[in-house]
Amino acid sequence: MYEKFDFNVGSSSITITTQGCNILNKSLNKLELEVTGQNLRLEATGFDPKRDLVVYIKEERL
Repeated sequence: MYEKFDFNVGSSSITITTQGCNILNKSLNKLELEVTGQNLRLEATGFDPKRDLVVYIKEERL
């Protein structure tokens, strides 16, 4: 269960680099992306290495 004190992907302590997508929104524990190419790459660094991180991906087609 996410708690707002765990992390915030919109904070300056989390660095996000992308390829093949645009970040539309980032706040709390959610990233909203627009895929622009076939070779999608997203890297996020700055999380506490002593904590578990679970990632869920949800696709929405417009």
